[in-house]
Amino acid sequence: MFNLKKRSSDKISERAKPSIFWFLAIVIYPIIKLITKIDYHGCKIPARGAYILVPNHYSEIDPIIIGAACWHYKRLPRFLAKISLFNIPLIGKILQISGQIPIKRQGNNIISMQSAKQLVESKRILIV
Repeated sequence: MFNLKKRSSDKISERAKPSIFWFLAIVIYPIIKLITKIDYHGCKIPARGAYILVPNHYSEIDPIIIGAACWHYKRLPRFLAKISLFNIPLIGKILQISGQIPIKRQGNNIISMQSAKQLVESKRILIV
């Protein structure tokens, strides 16, 4: 389970504190902007507070686009991600360091659900 500390102030952007997300944003965000045209008009991701986002997922790039949208709105994207992704050497390490939550498609997911609950209680965004 992840240890998420509650912030003393919700006025500070989640992404203000240095993290692996800065590196990912420097590498991935410009590429996304080059290969896609993202229109954030009408997007309603709140700037702070607990939020559960359940987007449609049609392709392998969708989570990256959703993550970029969350970053655009100064939120750190945290996903419930299928556990098999955590077994891919570099990808798995990045997912782990960035606080993504591994989830099995079948069976017992108590720890994953506790981690997801902790994210929401810490006023973070959870993407399912």
